Amino acid sequence: MMTCPTFLTKRAAKNPGEFMKNKTRLFLCIVGMFLLATSCQQEITPENFDTACRLQNDKKHISVSGHLQRDTMMWCSNSSGSMRCDLKLHKTADDPKIIKVEVLMGTGKNHLVNPKKDKSGNPFTLKDQSGSLVTSSNLVAVVGKLRYLADSSDPNDSPTCWMEIDIVEKIAPQP
Repeated sequence: MMTCPTFLTKRAAKNPGEFMKNKTRLFLCIVGMFLLATSCQQEITPENFDTACRLQNDKKHISVSGHLQRDTMMWCSNSSGSMRCDLKLHKTADDPKIIKVEVLMGTGKNHLVNPKKDKSGNPFTLKDQSGSLVTSSNLVAVVGKLRYLADSSDPNDSPTCWMEIDIVEKIAPQP
């Protein structure tokens, strides 16, 4: 029985072009498996706002609802490879408890319009999954990867969390 390297070598000696075809097929197969593995949907866990920020949710994709608001200063950075800006998610519009969120900046759905180019007069302009504009008065559901920072040694400090938002959906008010 021939081993694979011998088989490929003998075959390559007979027809060098076929050896390259096999390498190309192997490469395409590996690329195809990679694309298939990376395109699978992430499992999204719905979370209550009060319990979302916990160690068990670190690096998980979760869904949580609240009101998005802009901080006094908006910080934008492209350290992750794409430009993201910070907003705050509040349980209610006036609740002091927050989850920090990072939203992609751009012009498409689920994107924050560049604050420097936004002439609307709103604190921020964000488009949801359907392309509708979202304001701080709108209740929204956000989906993204939660990051948890360990509790500090001070028992009075609350844990810190932030989310990298992928999806923003405006929730219609209940009658």
